[in-house]
Amino acid sequence: MRFLALAILLSFCVGCHRSGTWEDSPKNWERAFGQKPPAGITILHSSYWRSPHFTLEFEYFFQVEPSESVRKELRASHELRLFTPGTREEKAAVQSFFQRKPEWFIPKPLDRYEIWTVNPSDTGSGHFRLFIDRQTGVMFMTDYLV
Repeated sequence: MRFLALAILLSFCVGCHRSGTWEDSPKNWERAFGQKPPAGITILHSSYWRSPHFTLEFEYFFQVEPSESVRKELRASHELRLFTPGTREEKAAVQSFFQRKPEWFIPKPLDRYEIWTVNPSDTGSGHFRLFIDRQTGVMFMTDYLV
């Protein structure tokens, strides 16, 4: 009987939130940031993954139309710093993702992007990255927590 009660409790805890992968869902921004998209933002593509684990484990990818107001807001709210990868290891690290990135996410060579990262000491994780296409201004955002 105890085993059955424990199994039911465990199932309840694991099932307390929705898990899965959502591609180009209108709700992905809210899943990632806990709020509706800001006015003036146009999301071209998105992918959001949430683990079925009882702790918060996620990864997201967004491709967003150029917007100077959104760019300024992101820099201010996330305390981003410009990152210029110099070594092979730094280039590999900035392109390292928890899962495989979508094909549409940063499809050009790395030097075609202005790269902004979070200082790991500010957030505890340091996985948030903002890539801005130097030619088009299109923004690519990603983060994960595991």
